[in-house]
Amino acid sequence: GPGTLHTGGMNFTANTHLVYDLNTPNVAGGADNDLLIITGDLNLDGILDVNAGDEFTGGLYTLMTYSGNLSTGFSPNDSYSSGLLQLGNFDLETYPDAYIFNVPNAGGPGGTIFLAVPEPGMAAMCALVTAVVAQSRRRRRL
Repeated sequence: GPGTLHTGGMNFTANTHLVYDLNTPNVAGGADNDLLIITGDLNLDGILDVNAGDEFTGGLYTLMTYSGNLSTGFSPNDSYSSGLLQLGNFDLETYPDAYIFNVPNAGGPGGTIFLAVPEPGMAAMCALVTAVVAQSRRRRRL
Protein backbone atom coordinates (compact mmCIF):
# COMPACT_ATOMS: atom_id res chain seq x y z
CA GLY A 1 0.00 0.00 0.00
CA PRO A 2 0.93 3.66 -0.09
CA GLY A 3 3.51 5.07 2.28
CA THR A 4 6.40 7.46 2.80
CA LEU A 5 10.00 6.33 2.32
CA HIS A 6 12.95 8.35 3.67
CA THR A 7 16.29 7.76 1.95
CA GLY A 8 19.65 9.31 1.10
CA GLY A 9 20.65 10.55 -2.35
CA MET A 10 19.10 8.63 -5.25
CA ASN A 11 20.26 7.77 -8.77
CA PHE A 12 17.39 6.73 -11.06
CA THR A 13 18.56 5.74 -14.55
CA ALA A 14 16.71 5.50 -17.86
CA ASN A 15 15.94 1.83 -17.06
CA THR A 16 14.27 2.68 -13.73
CA HIS A 17 10.56 2.01 -13.26
CA LEU A 18 9.20 3.99 -10.33
CA VAL A 19 5.93 2.41 -9.20
CA TYR A 20 3.68 4.73 -7.19
CA ASP A 21 0.38 4.04 -5.45
CA LEU A 22 -1.65 7.26 -5.76
CA ASN A 23 -5.18 7.75 -4.54
CA THR A 24 -6.00 11.24 -3.27
CA PRO A 25 -4.92 14.46 -5.02
CA ASN A 26 -3.38 17.32 -3.05
CA VAL A 27 -2.31 15.04 -0.17
CA ALA A 28 1.44 14.43 0.23
CA GLY A 29 2.20 10.89 1.36
CA GLY A 30 0.41 9.37 4.31
CA ALA A 31 -1.99 6.46 3.94
CA ASP A 32 -3.27 7.68 0.54
CA ASN A 33 -0.22 8.29 -1.65
CA ASP A 34 3.37 7.11 -2.00
CA LEU A 35 5.99 9.75 -1.22
CA LEU A 36 9.77 9.57 -1.45
CA ILE A 37 11.74 11.96 0.80
CA ILE A 38 15.35 12.18 -0.37
CA THR A 39 18.03 13.69 1.84
CA GLY A 40 20.68 14.46 -0.74
CA ASP A 41 21.05 14.72 -4.49
CA LEU A 42 18.56 13.30 -7.00
CA ASN A 43 19.43 12.00 -10.47
CA LEU A 44 16.00 11.57 -12.09
CA ASP A 45 15.33 9.54 -15.21
CA GLY A 46 13.18 6.55 -16.11
CA ILE A 47 9.50 5.67 -16.22
CA LEU A 48 6.73 6.39 -13.73
CA ASP A 49 4.10 3.67 -13.33
CA VAL A 50 0.97 4.71 -11.42
CA ASN A 51 -1.30 2.32 -9.55
CA ALA A 52 -4.38 4.55 -9.33
CA GLY A 53 -6.63 4.07 -6.31
CA ASP A 54 -10.41 4.32 -6.24
CA GLU A 55 -10.32 8.07 -5.50
CA PHE A 56 -7.66 8.93 -8.10
CA THR A 57 -8.75 11.94 -10.11
CA GLY A 58 -7.40 15.21 -11.44
CA GLY A 59 -5.21 17.18 -9.08
CA LEU A 60 -1.64 17.54 -7.86
CA TYR A 61 0.31 14.56 -6.52
CA THR A 62 3.61 15.05 -4.65
CA LEU A 63 5.95 12.29 -5.82
CA MET A 64 9.19 13.16 -4.05
CA THR A 65 11.16 15.84 -2.29
CA TYR A 66 14.96 16.20 -2.32
CA SER A 67 17.36 18.35 -0.33
CA GLY A 68 20.35 18.40 -2.70
CA ASN A 69 20.86 19.04 -6.38
CA LEU A 70 18.71 17.72 -9.21
CA SER A 71 20.07 16.27 -12.43
CA THR A 72 17.91 14.64 -15.06
CA GLY A 73 18.23 12.52 -18.15
CA PHE A 74 15.67 14.86 -19.69
CA SER A 75 16.75 17.21 -22.44
CA PRO A 76 14.72 19.61 -24.56
CA ASN A 77 15.16 17.22 -27.50
CA ASP A 78 13.50 14.30 -25.70
CA SER A 79 9.93 13.48 -26.61
CA TYR A 80 8.66 13.11 -23.03
CA SER A 81 5.39 15.00 -23.32
CA SER A 82 4.91 14.08 -19.67
CA GLY A 83 7.85 16.17 -18.45
CA LEU A 84 10.74 14.83 -16.36
CA LEU A 85 9.78 11.14 -16.61
CA GLN A 86 8.00 9.00 -19.13
CA LEU A 87 4.56 7.85 -18.02
CA GLY A 88 4.33 4.08 -18.20
CA ASN A 89 1.39 2.35 -16.53
CA PHE A 90 -0.94 5.35 -16.53
CA ASP A 91 -4.40 6.08 -17.96
CA LEU A 92 -3.37 8.48 -20.71
CA GLU A 93 -6.74 8.09 -22.44
CA THR A 94 -8.56 9.62 -19.49
CA TYR A 95 -5.74 11.99 -18.44
CA PRO A 96 -3.84 12.84 -21.65
CA ASP A 97 -2.38 16.08 -20.28
CA ALA A 98 -0.73 14.64 -17.14
CA TYR A 99 2.67 16.21 -16.55
CA ILE A 100 5.61 15.67 -14.19
CA PHE A 101 7.47 18.78 -13.08
CA ASN A 102 9.96 20.13 -10.55
CA VAL A 103 9.52 23.08 -8.20
CA PRO A 104 12.94 24.11 -6.83
CA ASN A 105 13.27 25.44 -3.31
CA ALA A 106 13.65 29.20 -3.15
CA GLY A 107 17.15 30.37 -2.24
CA GLY A 108 18.91 27.02 -2.08
CA PRO A 109 19.22 23.45 -3.24
CA GLY A 110 16.39 20.96 -3.15
CA GLY A 111 12.87 20.89 -4.43
CA THR A 112 9.74 18.86 -5.02
CA ILE A 113 8.72 16.66 -7.95
CA PHE A 114 4.98 16.69 -8.73
CA LEU A 115 2.58 14.85 -11.00
CA ALA A 116 -0.09 17.25 -12.26
CA VAL A 117 -3.24 15.53 -13.52
CA PRO A 118 -5.71 17.93 -15.14
CA GLU A 119 -9.36 16.93 -14.83
CA PRO A 120 -10.57 14.98 -17.86
CA GLY A 121 -11.83 17.37 -20.48
CA MET A 122 -10.24 20.43 -18.82
CA ALA A 123 -7.74 20.93 -21.65
CA ALA A 124 -10.53 20.71 -24.21
CA MET A 125 -12.62 23.20 -22.22
CA CYS A 126 -9.70 25.66 -22.03
CA ALA A 127 -9.20 25.34 -25.81
CA LEU A 128 -12.92 25.96 -26.38
CA VAL A 129 -12.93 29.07 -24.16
CA THR A 130 -9.83 30.39 -25.93
CA ALA A 131 -11.47 29.84 -29.33
CA VAL A 132 -14.69 31.59 -28.25
CA VAL A 133 -12.76 34.59 -26.89
CA ALA A 134 -10.68 34.78 -30.08
CA GLN A 135 -13.82 34.61 -32.23
CA SER A 136 -15.48 37.30 -30.12
CA ARG A 137 -12.48 39.62 -30.56
CA ARG A 138 -12.47 39.01 -34.31
CA ARG A 139 -16.13 39.96 -34.58
CA ARG A 140 -15.55 43.22 -32.68
CA ARG A 141 -12.84 44.25 -35.15
CA LEU A 142 -15.10 43.77 -38.17
